[in-house]
Amino acid sequence: MNIKKRLQILFISGGLLFALIPSTAIASEIAIEAFTDKTSLTMKDRLVLTVKISGEVIGSLPEPYEISYDGFDIMRRPSTSSNFSWINGRISSSKTITYILMPKSEGSFLVGKASIEYKGEVFASKPVEVKVAAAAPVAAEEEMPGQTTTMMADPLARILVSATLDKDQVYMGEAVLYTFSFFRKIRLWENPEYNPPTFADFWAEDLPRSTDQKEVIIRGERYLREDIKKVLYPAKEGLIKIGSTNIVVKLDPFARPTTLTTEPLELEVLPLPPEPEGFQGAVGNFSISTDIEATKVKDGEPVTVKVKIAGIGNINAISPPTYEESEFLRGYEPKDSVDISTLNDMISGTKTFEFLFITLKPGNVQLPIFKFTYFDPAEELFKTLHTKEINLTVLDSGRGGVLSSDPDQAEFYGSNVQKKTLRPIHMKSELDNWNPLSYISGAHLVMLIFPPFILLIAIFLKKIINKRAGGLKGIKRALEEHRKAGSLINPENSRDFFSETAAILNDYFVYLLDLPSAAMPKEEIHLALSQAGMPRELLARIEKSLSMAEMGRFSPARYGQEEMKAFHKEVKDIIHSCEGLGLRRPGR
Repeated sequence: MNIKKRLQILFISGGLLFALIPSTAIASEIAIEAFTDKTSLTMKDRLVLTVKISGEVIGSLPEPYEISYDGFDIMRRPSTSSNFSWINGRISSSKTITYILMPKSEGSFLVGKASIEYKGEVFASKPVEVKVAAAAPVAAEEEMPGQTTTMMADPLARILVSATLDKDQVYMGEAVLYTFSFFRKIRLWENPEYNPPTFADFWAEDLPRSTDQKEVIIRGERYLREDIKKVLYPAKEGLIKIGSTNIVVKLDPFARPTTLTTEPLELEVLPLPPEPEGFQGAVGNFSISTDIEATKVKDGEPVTVKVKIAGIGNINAISPPTYEESEFLRGYEPKDSVDISTLNDMISGTKTFEFLFITLKPGNVQLPIFKFTYFDPAEELFKTLHTKEINLTVLDSGRGGVLSSDPDQAEFYGSNVQKKTLRPIHMKSELDNWNPLSYISGAHLVMLIFPPFILLIAIFLKKIINKRAGGLKGIKRALEEHRKAGSLINPENSRDFFSETAAILNDYFVYLLDLPSAAMPKEEIHLALSQAGMPRELLARIEKSLSMAEMGRFSPARYGQEEMKAFHKEVKDIIHSCEGLGLRRPGR
């Protein structure tokens, strides 16, 4: 074969190959496929259908305009994810669409045939054959969520609601679980609007909402169930009515929202048996323990004792344990902290009280034994817990019992601990003969000293004026906020009332003493007022009011309307009594 003929054959073959390349590229430019997480399931199972569209395309990939899922319902809106990459000059794009399907009937079905259109050409995925078998019998407890109220439903029974209590009868202060249940068998267009009752006669604690939705069978129909739960602690005796909960749901984008309302509930609250001495309202099941920083100190030094009360019940409302006073120790009001747990639909945790004691005499001292009394509703009796004995060695500091001979020095939280005296440091100058005044004499000395003297007087006068204006502003603001707090005097608003009143006292004392912080613990306020010269009688009233405000915040059911009115008047009297005392913050 001559060279010319060979070149002709090579040219024709190359042309044919070049003509075939575009059609191959177009055919492989985009693809669509479908697959499922399983090919056989029961009526109780879900099916995850995934449709993947991929290709060497710049820009967005097309959406499926048709997909088959005969024999199934779509449970929620499909989720979509996209990916784009450029590797070695080659473009790669993909889009994945995931559907959650629920079978409607038993049988064999073809699902996942999805169609897309790209550049005038239609592409379709191959369907997947899925077999649906009958579900195992549903447990009896899943048939109905509760028996306390009748379930309410929309006309087509697409959504249901109910409200339940885990108990019909409890003691005052005993925990009861309130559950609002929402059932649906269709996809919602918007998140529902939940409107619970006020729970005015309870101390209510929210439990975390679960993100998982449980599948249940009700009257032969499959629903997804979601619960909203609260732990309630009754604050009064008798038959308490719990109002209705309603939920507003949008089932269709073109229809009006649907409102479903549960029936009211009733709870019988029994009174506690005759209360023993030392009982402060705790109901549940608790334990007590103590911890001490050191067992050997010097007289006049502080000792910190941590008392922990742990268990199941209204942890926030627990009052400090009691103890007997000792001639060897002087104790002060404790600080407290709370650690709450909400496992297994219960409120449990630990409340820690940090007591501070000042040692008064040297010797072997036994720390106070703390007592805590609570009512156990399971056994229907009162129980008293005691801490273990702890011995403390108090060494003689050589100060002769400073605290016992002069109790005025032991005001609060370590203020009575002797301060170390720093002796002045004297340095001998090497310029013994240098006298700076020798360079200044007569009128020059007067001109040098007079301007700074005038400046100091002006600064002093301005400070007095500003202090007086600040004091007037402080009492005016305190009385105005006090007047507003009077509108909250109602047992239903007791927590807000006591919180607001405590803030009024705190802000007023910050203005009164020109303190650097706008929010101080009551112990620091006590210490600052004591050091500023506050009279003992007035200081005791202030400490009692701050403690009552704190107790009212954590135990709102403790005080009635008349007690709230008396407390409101006492706060006003304290503010007026503090005026004109001329208190000064130490160090100013």
